[in-house]
Amino acid sequence: MQFLKPKPGTVIADLPTVRCAMAALAPGSGYPQHRHPASDEVYLFLEGQGEIMEMDGQQVEPFDAPMQAMIPAGTP
Repeated sequence: MQFLKPKPGTVIADLPTVRCAMAALAPGSGYPQHRHPASDEVYLFLEGQGEIMEMDGQQVEPFDAPMQAMIPAGTP
């Protein structure tokens, strides 16, 4: 078993169907909209609160940590 204490921006795993990276977002910031056609994307929110927006911009899901969100591969 291996335990990691990665710094933000560290890629933990990069496989054909899984990419795992550590990120820290400042209040009010976010990621640009993007897609992962061949891999699932999982977010684990450890602290804070915010919103996840679908690519079409029509659906916004609020979150309040601790929480996880899973976005299946190819989600439009």
